[in-house]
This record gives sequence, C-alpha cells and structure tokens, in this order.
Amino acid sequence: MHFTYCPHCGTKTGKKEIGDEGVIPFCEKCNIPLWDTFTTSIIAAVVNEQNEIALLRQNYVSSTKYVCVAGIMKIGESAEGTVVREIKEEIGLDVENVQYIKSYPYEKKEMLMLGYKAVVKKDDFRLSKEVDSANWVKFEEALARLREGSIAFDIKPVCVYSVLGKNRVNETGEESFGMLYYAEIKTFEQELHSEMEQVLLLDELPGKWTYPQIQPLLVDEVRNYIAGLRIYCADREKT
Repeated sequence: MHFTYCPHCGTKTGKKEIGDEGVIPFCEKCNIPLWDTFTTSIIAAVVNEQNEIALLRQNYVSSTKYVCVAGIMKIGESAEGTVVREIKEEIGLDVENVQYIKSYPYEKKEMLMLGYKAVVKKDDFRLSKEVDSANWVKFEEALARLREGSIAFDIKPVCVYSVLGKNRVNETGEESFGMLYYAEIKTFEQELHSEMEQVLLLDELPGKWTYPQIQPLLVDEVRNYIAGLRIYCADREKT
C-alpha cells in the first residue's frame, strides 16, 4: 500500500528524505514517515507420513487447478501460528511440525508470502466453506496440478558487479552497482508483468544485447557459478 494521504489525520502527504531509506511519503502535520506497507501471508505445503501433499480446489481461485493452504496473518499472531490455524480452518487437520522454507514477495497483490512445510498425520479432510475439495497427492504428481500462474523457482546470489559510464538508465555516468542472481526456473506464469513484452528460452546466446559491454560478462559469471556447483556436488557424492 502506498500512502497519498495520512491514515491518521487525512492530510495529503509530502515527500521527505529519511536517512538511507531515501525519499518517502511524509505527514508534516503528524510528523511521521509513512512507509509503504504490505500484507503478510503464509503458504503451506501440508504433507503426511506417506509422502503426499494436500492440494485444495478453490473455485474462486481456479476451477481447474489446485492450490496449497494459504492465509493472512492476524495482528498478534506468529507466522507459525497462522500456519497451524489456517490448516485447521481450511482442511480440519492438526499440525505436528512446522518448518520455515523461504519467503517471497507477491507484488501483484502487495503481499509478502512466508512459505512453510507443515507435517500432519494422514486423515480425512474436514473442509471449510472456502474450500470446494481437497486431495492427497503424491509429491511427484503435485506440480502438474498446481494453479496456472504459479511460479516455481530457486534463486541464488552469484556476485556483485559494477558499471561505469553513461548509458540509457544512468545519465550521470557515475559507477553503479548491481547484484547478479542465478535462478532455476521450473514453471512460468501464463501472463507477463507489464514491463515485459516477451520471454524466450534459447538453445544458444543471442547475437544482440541491450547492454553488450556487461551482459555477456554476467552470463560468463553464471556459467562459472554453475560449473562450480557441479564440481561441489560431485565432491559431495564422493564423500
């Protein structure tokens, strides 16, 4: 949520530089900064002792694909408490163990999603009114049943890089820094974000680059990173 008016007094916000945070909305009347806010949610892979995961059908989300248990954190509630509550509310099962996996921003709905693995004993589901149906699905079959638009990926930092000189996004020419990441993508969204026109999967590198001075070098860094991973995994297997 981005504040145009102060939620405390209703005054239209101005802008003020706040330390390292940069320029943000500020209410002069209340003398407080108004940080952008987001909703914190959990999403849980509910698994049982038979290597199955609980997948839900919620027709208001999709009438053809399944989803995992998810929900909004309440004030005063821990993320783990939200996991336990949502699983009990949506499918009627008691959680034996909760393990945090990772977090990711869901920009489309201004949410921060906290991902968990929740272990339960296999039992019949007792569904809430929000859930139309639920099934126990083997791990290897689950990905194909998940809702279209879901993204499955794993992302790892590779290196910090810098660019010096003027270009179309840096008119001053001062040195700017960026972070290079390597992502293992398993599924893509069906719809692209507004700033993207097209995503291509290529067998070889393109001949034309947007930034030919830096992008090929970054690709080489990723190649070296992948080669290092393979060597590390091979050594682990030997030991």
